[in-house]
Order: sequence, then structure tokens, then C-alpha cells
Amino acid sequence: MHIAFFLLLCFSLLFPVFMYTYLSESLASSEKSATCPKHRHAKLRTLGGREQEKEEEQMGRWTSTRKYSIVVVVSFIVHKWGLETRDFILREVFELLDPLLSLINIKTNQSESEILTMQLVDDVIKLSMIETIDGHRSMNEKTEENVRKLVKFAIRESLRTMHRGYSMSPNFQISDEICRFLARWFLAERRVDTVEMDLDESSIDLKSDGRKFENHYLSLEGLSVCPDIPQKPLNFPGLIHLSFGSKCVNKHAAWNGAMQILNKILKSGRLNSQIVESIVSILWEKRKSYTSEYLRTAFCALLATVIPQDVRFFDPKIYVFSQSPPFPSHETPIFRFGHLRMPSIDSILKYTLSLMPNVTSLPNAAILTENILKFRSKQVSKETIRLIWDTVSRTSPACFEVLRLLSALVSFTEFEENSRFANDENVGKWSLRKDVIEWLLIDPSAHSHQLIHELCHYHPSFCYETDEPNTDDQLLRNLKTCHLLHFSSSTVPHKATVTQMRPTDAKIDEIVNYVDCKLKSMLSTELTLPVFVLSYEFSLKFPEVSFDFDLIYKRLPHLLQELEPTEFLQSIQNFSEWPEFLEFPPKFVADFDCLMAYFLKNVENQLIDMTKKWETNPGKIVETLADYCRKWPKMRGEMCKSMQFNRFVNNWILETEGDPYEMSNRFEKYSFLLSYRHLLKTRDTILCVFEEGGGGSRANHLLVAQSVTPQDLYIFNKLICSSFLRNLVPPRRVIGPSFDGPTVALYPKNLEFDQRSVKIYLKRLKKSPFLAQNIVRMILENRNDDTWHLHATVLKIVMEDEQLLTVCIATIPNMIRYLKMYQIHFPPKSLSVRFLIIDKSSITSCQKYLRKPKENGHLISPINLITLFGCEKSTWKRMILQFWCQFEREPALVAERFYEFASESVDLGLQTRVVCILRALTSSEYCRNVLQDEQLKMAFDLTYRAIWMVLVKDQCSPEILELCDDSKLRNDLLGYRIPQIPPGHIDDFRLYEMRVAFSVENFLKFGIESGEDTVDFMDFGLAEFYKQLNENLTEEAIRGNEKRRLLYPLFFRKICVLGVQRMIGGSTADEFQEASKKEYGRLLYFFLISKKCVFSSIFRFLEFSKKVQRYSNLTVTYQNLQ
Repeated sequence: MHIAFFLLLCFSLLFPVFMYTYLSESLASSEKSATCPKHRHAKLRTLGGREQEKEEEQMGRWTSTRKYSIVVVVSFIVHKWGLETRDFILREVFELLDPLLSLINIKTNQSESEILTMQLVDDVIKLSMIETIDGHRSMNEKTEENVRKLVKFAIRESLRTMHRGYSMSPNFQISDEICRFLARWFLAERRVDTVEMDLDESSIDLKSDGRKFENHYLSLEGLSVCPDIPQKPLNFPGLIHLSFGSKCVNKHAAWNGAMQILNKILKSGRLNSQIVESIVSILWEKRKSYTSEYLRTAFCALLATVIPQDVRFFDPKIYVFSQSPPFPSHETPIFRFGHLRMPSIDSILKYTLSLMPNVTSLPNAAILTENILKFRSKQVSKETIRLIWDTVSRTSPACFEVLRLLSALVSFTEFEENSRFANDENVGKWSLRKDVIEWLLIDPSAHSHQLIHELCHYHPSFCYETDEPNTDDQLLRNLKTCHLLHFSSSTVPHKATVTQMRPTDAKIDEIVNYVDCKLKSMLSTELTLPVFVLSYEFSLKFPEVSFDFDLIYKRLPHLLQELEPTEFLQSIQNFSEWPEFLEFPPKFVADFDCLMAYFLKNVENQLIDMTKKWETNPGKIVETLADYCRKWPKMRGEMCKSMQFNRFVNNWILETEGDPYEMSNRFEKYSFLLSYRHLLKTRDTILCVFEEGGGGSRANHLLVAQSVTPQDLYIFNKLICSSFLRNLVPPRRVIGPSFDGPTVALYPKNLEFDQRSVKIYLKRLKKSPFLAQNIVRMILENRNDDTWHLHATVLKIVMEDEQLLTVCIATIPNMIRYLKMYQIHFPPKSLSVRFLIIDKSSITSCQKYLRKPKENGHLISPINLITLFGCEKSTWKRMILQFWCQFEREPALVAERFYEFASESVDLGLQTRVVCILRALTSSEYCRNVLQDEQLKMAFDLTYRAIWMVLVKDQCSPEILELCDDSKLRNDLLGYRIPQIPPGHIDDFRLYEMRVAFSVENFLKFGIESGEDTVDFMDFGLAEFYKQLNENLTEEAIRGNEKRRLLYPLFFRKICVLGVQRMIGGSTADEFQEASKKEYGRLLYFFLISKKCVFSSIFRFLEFSKKVQRYSNLTVTYQNLQ
């Protein structure tokens, strides 16, 4: 058995493509003597099967056993290695899928082959629907046509079998997984169906004999025509209308299924607002025909999905029906279809409130109302809010969705504190809160402890935020990990504008005392587990409240013995932490769900040993916890903190130490549950068993007893190391070329790349470009890591592989800009260069110069500098030489090119690279020689500061400021861009303040006409200068400067002119006008524009001037400077 499993493992790991090719060829040539029935011809023509009809005749009918065998193998390969071999699979799979599609059947008890077939079709569609940038194609025309036919056939067969199911049984329902499949297929049909389809064609199908018949239950009537603009098609063939199942006996059940699928489609966020509004308006008009409570419930769920999205509901306050359009004439083109027939928020609220008295529709109706209050509260009138309060008061607090609605009411709306809620007794002040608490405690539910806690604060916040469970399968997770699937930006949810910040002492003592008295009274008269949960959680949140829990702990065991497991589970799930003196009842040890809930509440309690309770069925427990962590990823971090849990999983993995197959399998499946220390320890233990030298007798025993060869041990080693890499949590990383290529591509942040390893892994992934692009993306876009030195190496590899280059351009944002940044590394005559619009002559000149700098130095001009800046660090010395030579001849043009390069680099996240180039330029010997000229020094200093302002425009950190060589600018940024000055820089900053204070003092004494020994004109570009100027600029100083004719409006205008005059040596207006033709003036000007912090300080100075009621025209001067 072990040998067979090992052979299957090796075969599946090393030869997936070979296996797939073998299956395709063998199945194509099997049973050639049999004949094909007529309906077989029709299906092959529909799916684009064989090109030759003769070959179709030779294909025989496959048995159910053969179909099951093939679908198991193919679905496993596509699901596990689909992304790795995407192009091959999409090229060959359709021929293999052809005879399997008859297994698409939606029914109550689906067979395993039918489930696997739908999963296989779904996986193929997911692989074909990779999202690219700017509509780049990811498939050829033939593959796209095969995908189109596959999608249409799968949808048609699914809806046909669904219709049959609804016709045969009133209890027929479709699972959530089937809904996700169909929603994804409908969206895929919209994407691949680029041909304008007539409405009549959409409801016509072919029978097996080729004749046409009307497929009435797939009619698209209503969703294919714009309701407001007649005869204007929406071209949306990928949705089903409520006419689905119209001739079915159980048509309301069929409509319910259609509504569930539409809801999944809308949840995807991939439909634009026009389509969403059209769907909602049509369904809203038909709401009176929803006579089934389950159908109304599904409609409420659909509306709850739409409410947070970017759609416009009718608002009677804004739109008045008249002959004129309800928007400006120039905005007419952005009119959204169906908008004028969209319901108003008040209409939706009245509809959902009318459904709340019914127990079946209450949960979804409450969720819909909650979403309206969270995302559309401004459109809800006060009368409607009062109606919501009245309706909620007539429901039951036992419904969790009602508690969420109450939390939204007190968090997102304004309410009258002294109004009443389901109570007429006189309770004095804070009557509404007291009434709500009283109502909650009439039928106490453990869920309500959070709401009670919020009601005790002046400003309650929403307290029932929950995360959606992760239902993605492995292939879908891989596609998202590689950034090949993302949500559309056309449907952006609104943000709930509510602050969660409040003072710690913002509680209402009267309400706290009121709750305290109520809970103590209930504990003494009617002790139940929910009441105990409420009291215990209340005592944790308000430590000043005390309860006699010692007596309660003695009474609880007898009470718990009378509870059912479901009742016990519903209550204990609301503990934030397990009570220290509450023992887990032995009655519930056998109940697996209760035992898991008990463990999750004791994850951080290292004193409780759960291993004794887990000894009965450890495998089931580990599998359940693994599924739980996959569904709720945040819980993985909590569980990893538990030492007992880590020991338990570690022992479970190493339990079969003598069986390398089972041990490797367990490590691969469950090692993600371990903390880093236990993950490392378990890996080393397993590798020690496998190594001949380190394992000693155990390894020899494996080789002899299990017939394990050294090649097998190599495979196990690779598998264990790849699992270890996959389960690392950043920022922990490993280094080395010994990992599996696809695993590295899926988790590149867990590996520390160098020049050698990046070449190795990209070479291993040569046939998997969609995986390789994820490594390229991570290296290019990793702004928090110093990976810029690998950019040139990576992009050279990309340019050598045309297929990888095509994929990277199609999937990586700004890929073209990265290629232009490093274009100096690409051969100008390369075929791959045709993708780029680049200056081939500049590339040729720069490459010749780098190869022979002495002979080809004359080929470089300021225009070539941007290309030259992309060279590798090893050739920076030659780049630096040319920079200073060109700067000495044409400083303005060189400075402009350098500024453009820095701006482009910062936009691409290459701040560190720009800083390193700046430091290399300023630390070179050429810099000291060239900057001996005062005019050139001033020009470079201004350029240097302008570039630094670009570097810190988005984010500024002390680490990057450490690399700034301009001490004044560094201290100025530390003082005005960093929230708190680091302790190591405080002394330097104090000295800097003293120097600026001296400069300000000289400025106030001598003005700007003084010599250069008194005022440093570079100080005019510092925020600290204007701050201290503002502090010292008293009314007396202003009047004194007026006597010396120092007028500040003229001063601000003169800053630029004076700086230019000193830089170019001009002292008169004519000299300055003549010198400005040399374009020196723009250096200082764009520097001042980029100094936002300078202008903010000037603005503070202007605000002070307003206080003394002088120089009202300074504001105009400030605007002119901007």
C-alpha cells in the first residue's frame, strides 16, 4: 500500500504534464471500432470537439466507470497544477472534457463524479478568466472560443437540470457551492461573449437532432432591455430573469434559486453600477409577486448586498420629476440606467419593516435594515427611524440579527435619550437605554453582552463586526496570491463614517448601576447560563462591579447537566475568555463541537491541558482545527500561541515516524498550524529521519524495510522544505535555491532572494510564466525591502523570455515603466524590444560608453542621462563621471533630467535607489572638484533639496532621513515631517534651531540686502526659518522694518529673483533678464514650489499678519508664489 501511494505521489509531483498528455492521447485513441450516436455529434459540434468527422465516428461511448476514473484524475491535476501548466491545460483539456460534460447534473444527491465534473469545469473557467491590465489578452482565439462554448454549455445544462429538480420536488434546493459556480460562470460568459447577441437567439437552443426549440425557462426578458430608455439593449446575456421556472410547478422555489445566484453575482462586485441598478429596479417592480416567505427572504438578502455598493437610489429630496433632467446638461452622458425607477431608501425600509413580524424573513430583513443604517443613514428620515424603533420593539432579542440592528440604531443614528422603547413605566433619566436593556433581559441571550456594554457609554459604537469566512479553494487562493484575480473598481462599497475612538471614562455610571442591579436580581432569582455569561462579561468590562461568583459556581454544575449540547454551545461561544473556576462539564466531553469551543476560549490559557481530552480522536480534532483555521485565518495566529496545541500537532505529525509517506503527508497538510519554533523543530526532526548521515539507523531502517531509495528521500526532503517555506509568516524568511519553484512563486515574500537564487527559480519556472510573474512582481514592487539591486537582473531574464515578458506586461502594473527605467540592459536589436517605445539610439550610446568609457565618452549628452541612471551598481562610477562632466557644462538641463528621473523612480517605489545614487554622487571626488564653483554649488544644492522633497512627499521615516547629507534639510524634515524627533537627533536639532535663530535675527536686522555672511539664502527654503520668523515678527519689528523700507510683500516676490541673481552673478534687472535666458532661474523656482512645508510656514506667517491687521495683500503674494 505504501509503495503504491509513493508511486502515485512521485508520479503526480514530477510528471503532471506527462500524465495529462498520456491521458489525452490514450483516450483519443481508445475504442476506435465503436460508432458515435447522433446526440454525440451535436455535443461535439457545440463544444468544438474533433476537427474531422471521421475521427468523431471512431470515438466510442464511454462507460460511467471510465468517466468517473478520468474526471477524478483530470480534476485533481487541474486543481493542483492548473496555474503551473495553464497554457498546456487550456490547449488540451477541452478535447478531454468533451465526453465528461454529460455528468453536469444538479440534483439533491449528486454523485461524486458529478460534483468533480462541476469542480473541473469551474477550475478551467477560473484559469481562463485571469484578469489582465488594460484588457491584455491571456488566451488565443481558439482557446477563447472553446471557453465560450464550455461556459454556455455548462450554464445551459446546469439550469436545465435545476429546472427539472424544481419541477420534481417542492423541497429541492441548490447548495451554496453550486450558487458560487453558476455566479462565476455567468460572469465569465459576460466577459468572453463579445458578440452582440439578439434577445431571440438567447432563448433558442438545439435539440440532439439539430432542430431548434424555445428554451423558455432561460428567457432574458427584462434584463436585456433598459427600462428607462426603450429599444436600447444592455447587452447583458449572462443573467437569468425571474421568468426562470415560470412554467414549473414550484415556481417560487425556482425563483428563490435564481435570486440566490443573482445575489452571488452582485456580491462579486464585478458588475458596473448601471447593470446593478437595472437588476434592482426590475426585481423591485416585481416584489408583489413574491408570495413565498423564502423568496422574500432571498430578495432581502439581495438588497442587503446592493446597499453598500456604489449605486444611486431614488431620493425625493433631490430629484423632482419635471421636464428638465435631474442633473446638469453636461453630465447627461453619465446617466445610469434604471435610476429613475430605483426605489428610495424609505421605500425599501418600509418594505423590510413589513417583513419583520414573520419569523422566517426576520433575520434577513434585520440585516437589510442594518446595512441601510450603516451605509445610507443620511437618506433615512427621522420618522422612518422612529418606525424602526417601534418595529424592533415588537420582535424578540433572541434573534442575533435583531441585536445587530439595535447596535446599528444606537451607533449610526441620532436618538432621543428620554424617549421610550417597549415600556411605559417611569424610569427617569436615560429612559431609552434603560428600556432597551430591560427588553434585552426579558429573554436574555448571551449574544447581547456586547450591546449592553455599548449602551453604558455616552457614544456607543457598532459592536458586532464580523469577518467573512474564507471559502476559496486552493486554485482560487493561488490565483489571488499571484494577483491574477482581483475585484473590480466599478463597485466600491461606501465606508461607514463612524469613529471608534472615545475616552476611557466615557461610561454612564447610572446605566452601569442599573445593569448591575438587574443582573444581580436575575442571578438570585432565575440563574441560567446566558444570565451567567452576561454577568461574567459585564464584570470583565467594568471591574468596579462585583458579583458573588463563588456561590454561582457551586450552582452551575447542576444547571449545566440539564442543558442540551446546542444550548450549551450557543452560550459558551460568547465568552471572551473562559472563566477560571468554571469546569468543563464531563457530559459534553463527547460532543465534538462543544469541546472545540472550549479549546478556542482557552487558546491563550497555558495552564489548561487539553491533550487528555483529545486522546480519543486526535486525527479528527487536528483536521477540524485545520479546516477552522483555513476558514478563519486570524485564528491561526491565536492557536500558534498555545504551547499545548503546538505540542499536540507536533506529536500527531511525528506519530508515524517509521512511515515516511504518512509523516510527510501530515506535515504538508497540518504544519501551518505550528508556530515558527515548532515548525522549525518538526522539520528538523523529519529531515533527521530522512538523512542517512544524521538519521543513522532510522534512515537505514527506512531504506531497507520500506524499500525507500535515496531518490525517494530526495523527494521527501524537497516536499518537507517546500511545506516549511509555505507556512512561514513574514517577516521571517529563509534563503537558498533548494525549494520547489512553484512554492517559491506562490510565497515569494518568505524567501530572501539574491542574484543566484532569483536566476535559478525563474529558470525553473520557464514553462510557468503566470507563476514566474509573481516573483518578478514581488521584487519590483517590494517597497519595504532593499531589492532594487535585483531589478536589472530580473528584467534582463524577463526580456530574454518572450512568453514571460508578455505575461508580465499583461499582469504587472507599471511593467512598461520599469522596463524603460532599466532599458540600458536590453539589446536594442532584440525581438522583445518591439514591445517597448524606447530610444534605441540612447541605449546604444550608453551601452557603448559603459563598455569602453574612454573611447565613447563623447557619445553621452544630458538627454542620455535618464537611460544611464538605470545601470547596475557595479558601473555607477562611470555614470557618476558623466553626470558631473555634463553638469559642469549644462547644469540646468542635467538638473532637470535628474529631477525627472527621481520623480519617476519615486512613483515606482525606488526611493532607496535614488538615495543611494545621491550619496554616490555627493561622495565622489568629481563632486568636490565641480562644486568649487559657487554658482554650480548653489544649483546642485537646490536640485538636491528638490529631489529630497520628492522623496518624502508621500512618506518620511527617520531611517531614510539618515541618508540625507544636507544637515539643515535633514533636521528640518525631522522637525516637521516626523511626529516625534528620534532621541539620537535631539541634540543636533537643538543646534540647528540655534543656527536658524541666528539667521532670522540677521534677517530682521539687516534685511535681504546684506552680505552673504549675515543671511544664508538657502535658509529661505526651511520651514524652521519661517516658524521662527513668525515667532519674532512683532508689530514693533514690522514698523521698524517699514522705516527701513523693508516691505514683506516685496520680500516674498524678491526671494526667487535674489536667489537667481546671486547664483548667476547678475546685479541689475538687465543683467538678470539676460542671464535668465540660461534657464538657471527655474531651478530655484521648482524647488520652492516643491517645498510645501515652506509655504505652510509662510502661510502661518500670513495668518499672524492678519491678526495685526497689516499687509492684507500678502495673501495675494503667497498665491502668486504657489
